[in-house]
Amino acid sequence: MSDFKTFVALGMPAPLAKEVDKGIQNGGGSAVQKDGGNATNTIVKAEGSTVARTPGVRAADDIVVHDYGVEGVDASSDVAGIIAADARGVATGGKILRVAPNVDVLGDDSTALAAANHTVILGNKDQRILVAPRRAVHPDHYPSASMFPPTIKARHLTNFLNACIAAAKTGGTVRIGVMGDSIMSIATCARTPIDLPWELLCDAVRKAWPNVNFETYNCAIGGMTWNSMNSDDTPPNPWNPGYADYTSWRKYVASLNLDLLLLYSGGNDGRGIDVTAMHDLVQFFEGQSHVPSIIFGVTYQPSLGSSTLDYWDIGIQEGVDFAAQYVRSYALANDYGYLDFGRWHAMCRDGFDPTTISLSRLAPNGTTLLDWGTPFNVAANQDYDFPDVMSVYNVNANYCTDWAVTFSLDPLPNVFDFQCSGAQAIWGQPGANPVFVLFNAGDNVVIRIQHPYGGTTDYDTGVPIPTVAAGAAWGLHMGVALKGTRLRMSMWSPQSGIPDPSTLEDNMWMEKGFITIFDRHIERCGAPYAPHFSFDGQAYKMAVHSLLVADSTKINPDQQRYKPLVTDNELYYFSDAHGGSDAYHFNSEGTRKILGPVIYAQDWAPDVAAAPQVASVAGRTGAVQLTAADLNPVDGWQSMGNVKAQSLEADDYIAGAKSVTAWAAPALGEQPTITGSKPTDPIVQQLLTVVASYGFAKDGTT
Repeated sequence: MSDFKTFVALGMPAPLAKEVDKGIQNGGGSAVQKDGGNATNTIVKAEGSTVARTPGVRAADDIVVHDYGVEGVDASSDVAGIIAADARGVATGGKILRVAPNVDVLGDDSTALAAANHTVILGNKDQRILVAPRRAVHPDHYPSASMFPPTIKARHLTNFLNACIAAAKTGGTVRIGVMGDSIMSIATCARTPIDLPWELLCDAVRKAWPNVNFETYNCAIGGMTWNSMNSDDTPPNPWNPGYADYTSWRKYVASLNLDLLLLYSGGNDGRGIDVTAMHDLVQFFEGQSHVPSIIFGVTYQPSLGSSTLDYWDIGIQEGVDFAAQYVRSYALANDYGYLDFGRWHAMCRDGFDPTTISLSRLAPNGTTLLDWGTPFNVAANQDYDFPDVMSVYNVNANYCTDWAVTFSLDPLPNVFDFQCSGAQAIWGQPGANPVFVLFNAGDNVVIRIQHPYGGTTDYDTGVPIPTVAAGAAWGLHMGVALKGTRLRMSMWSPQSGIPDPSTLEDNMWMEKGFITIFDRHIERCGAPYAPHFSFDGQAYKMAVHSLLVADSTKINPDQQRYKPLVTDNELYYFSDAHGGSDAYHFNSEGTRKILGPVIYAQDWAPDVAAAPQVASVAGRTGAVQLTAADLNPVDGWQSMGNVKAQSLEADDYIAGAKSVTAWAAPALGEQPTITGSKPTDPIVQQLLTVVASYGFAKDGTT
C-alpha cells in the first residue's frame, strides 16, 4: 500500500513524498541496509532546515580518511587512502581531513604521500603519521598558533635606533639593507615589489618611525650561501646603484654605510653550511668604520610536496633544520637579534614549535640500555654511544636532536668530550662542534667550548676538581643536558659537604645534591644525530642513571603543539595572481601569513630609545635634575613639589662645562667660607681656586 497520497495530503512536497514512500516500500527503516549501505536514494532533512539531502551527500561534507581505505593496519593501504582523501579535498575545495577515533594512521616516507599536501588532518588524539616526520593527526582541542615574544630587543638595534633618533631631529637619512639569498631578493616569485618579504620589513620600520627618511637597499641574490656572501669573488647585484664600482658583493654592501643590516641564508646551505664564512662575514661588518645593527633571518622549510631540488626528501628537510638551527644558535650565543621565520612556519604549517620541547625518559630494555645505575665497562679508547633504543614517542636515542644524561664514572677522567650536533667531528677543524670537560686545567673544573667556526673559549666553573675518598665506588657523578641551544652541566662535588647522592638511585636521576657548573646558550647545528661521549684513553667503569631524548624536527607530543593555520600547498602554490613557486618561495599568501607576522611582531622603535633619560638628585635644600641632551632642558629654577630644582643637560655637566658654582650648588646646601689673607704661594692659590670653583667652599680671603 502506498502512502504517497497521504504524505501529499499532509503538506509534504510531492518529490519528497515520492522518495519517502519509495523508502518505505523498500523495507522501511531497513532501506539503506537493503541497498547494501547505499544511502543515495534516502533523503533526510535537518530539523529547522529547508532542504532535504541524502545521507551520502551529508557524509561527503566531512572528508574522513577511513572512507578511502585507511584502517591503521597496513601502511601502503593507509598511504593510498590519505592520498585519495587529499585528492578529494582538492576536488571539493576542502582543507580538512578527519580520522575516526582510536585509529592509528600509518604512513611512509614516499614522495607520493609528501605530495598529498593540500589538506590538514584532524582527529581526537595527538599522533604522528609514522615515518612522515612533518605530517600528523592534530587534535581538535589544540589551540591555533600564537606569536612568540620578540626576538629582536632594543640592545640589538643600538646603532639603528641612534641613527633614527638623530634623523628625527635633524631631518637626516637612515639606511637599511638586506644581504642574503633569494627568499629576500626580487627573485622571490612575488607579483609586485611591495609584496616582497624585504618590503614588509621596510614597511614595519617606516610605521615605527614615520618622521624618519629611510633609504632601503635590497642586496639579496638568488642561489647564494654564507660562503658566497663572504667571498670577495661574488659580485654585487647589477640592479643595485653603483654596483659597477665594486667586484665584491660584501664590500659593496659595506660601502652603503647601513644603519641596519639583515643577513639571511640557510636554504641553499643545508648540511654544507660554511659556519666559518658566516662568522667571518659578521666580523667583516663589525669591523667597518660605520657599523650597522646586524640581525639575522632564520629560514623556514620548503614545500613538503615539491620535487624541485628534492625538497620533499626528508634528508633535504633535515639539512634545512641543520643550517637554520645554527643561525638561531649563533644569534643567541652571541647576542644578536633574529627573525625566526622557521619557528613560526613550523607552528603554522606543521603544528609544532621546534624550539619549545620537553624530553622523554627512556625505559631500560636490558640489552643496549641496562637497568638504571647498573655498572658496565668502557674499554680504553672506547666511546660511550647513545643506545639504539626508542622513546615512547618513537625517537631513537641514537638519532635525536636533544638529550639529557646523568651518569657516574670511575676513575675521575682527565678530560671527556661530547658532540653537540652532527657537524664535522674532527677536533680543531672548522665545523666541529664538541664541548670538553677538563679536570686537569688547574684547581677548578674547566668547560672548553669549541666554536664551529674555529677557536675555543674556556669557562672556569669555580668548582674544585672532585677529590673523592680512597676506596670510593665512583670518581665522578655528572649530568649533561643539551636542549635546544642551551647546554647545562651539573656535578656532585665532594668538597661541597653534600652527602654522596649515589647511595639512593632516585637521588641520581634527579641530580639531587649536584652543583650546576655550566649553563649557557651555545652555537650548534640542528637535525638529528648520534650523540656519544669520548674519554681520554683510559678504561672506565660507568653507570647511566637516566637518559632522555627528543627530536625537534619531527612532530610528536614532546613539542608544544598547535592546530595548523595553513596547508602546505596554499603557502607555495603558483598562480599568476599571487605568484609562488610550488617549491621554496612563498606566494603572497605565504609571505603574508608566515614572514609578515614575525617581522611586525618586533618592536622597531622601543620606548627605551626615545624615553627621557633623567636622573634626579635630592639634597637638603633643593634638587638637581640631569636630563638627556636631546630634551632641551629649561634653564633656571623649576618647582618639583615642595623643593626647587634646576634642569641641566647631563652631557654638558658631566663634561665639566658647568661647575657647581654656576648654579650655586643647590643640592649641597650652604658651603663654608674660607677667610683670612689671600695666599701668596702659587700651589695654595691653585688649591683655593679648585675648592671654590667646584663649590666645596666659598673664597672669603682678602
